[in-house]
Amino acid sequence: MWLEQQRRSLVSLAELTRKDILAVFRLADELLTLPVSDRLAICEGKTLATIFLQPSTRTRLSFESAMLLVGGTYISFGHPEMTKTSAGETFEDTVRVMSGYADVLVVRHARDDAAAAADALSAVPVINAGCGTLEHPTQALTDLYTIHNLFGSIDGLTIGLMGDLRTQRTINSLAIALSRFSVNVHLICHPELNLRPETASYLGDNVVVHSTDSLADVLAALDVLYIIRIDRLRTAGPDDYACLRGSRRLTAAQLAAAKPTLAVLNPLPRDDELAADVDSTIHARYFHQAHLGRPLRAALLALMLGAADHRPPPPAAPS
Repeated sequence: MWLEQQRRSLVSLAELTRKDILAVFRLADELLTLPVSDRLAICEGKTLATIFLQPSTRTRLSFESAMLLVGGTYISFGHPEMTKTSAGETFEDTVRVMSGYADVLVVRHARDDAAAAADALSAVPVINAGCGTLEHPTQALTDLYTIHNLFGSIDGLTIGLMGDLRTQRTINSLAIALSRFSVNVHLICHPELNLRPETASYLGDNVVVHSTDSLADVLAALDVLYIIRIDRLRTAGPDDYACLRGSRRLTAAQLAAAKPTLAVLNPLPRDDELAADVDSTIHARYFHQAHLGRPLRAALLALMLGAADHRPPPPAAPS
């Protein structure tokens, strides 16, 4: 059963409560320690279909790997140039057809309304895998799950969000997710890249928000630094991109002022917002973050496809 409300799809994180989010995390914890080669029977006989009309590496592959982990199979909608979309087939018709081939659709599209439109047309549940500039719910759940995994809790933490907070869809979803917890949030960005008003409105009474254009002013107070790139495709033009790119960059030298326990996160892929020399520091947690996308999405699929009563077998007792 898809959580307590028998929810059909996941289009926006606004649909999930704190209790829902923690339920996904609990199941993800059970799946986390399983080897990559394991195949459970949680979603045996179920098929996932990915409809990705924008490029993706981690999201698509982690969904496919997650479905294999819980015992299902997957089919992938090919590159648009290799399908009938290049001949004018509409996204809506693609959704109608693909929903007859699978038990759940995972959709990525340049249109803001693509996931909602797919949900309205599909005969099976739909998961938003990043649509337009609005939301990327499963990436934000992965980000939050990483924080929960590293610290054991989310409440009480001080979290810095740095980079392009205006146009990145993951930030919109992350703001919704953070509003379910009691946290302090520092927005670290160029004024032109600060949260859109509609995103800021998600941060409810639980979240204390501060804004600054200087990482140095707040770094020592942070438990988590979530840094996101400035996307050349989403800035107003090449001049804006050239001006803003690198305006918020993290290097290993800067981290000398950080807490030893600071976790640096990045949804990847990175540009020059995150220097390669950060990789070798104790703070670099973004590859761990990417790996956690598999158990997180596997837990979501298990809950969504109505098989949450099935659990991985307990570890064998030591002989």
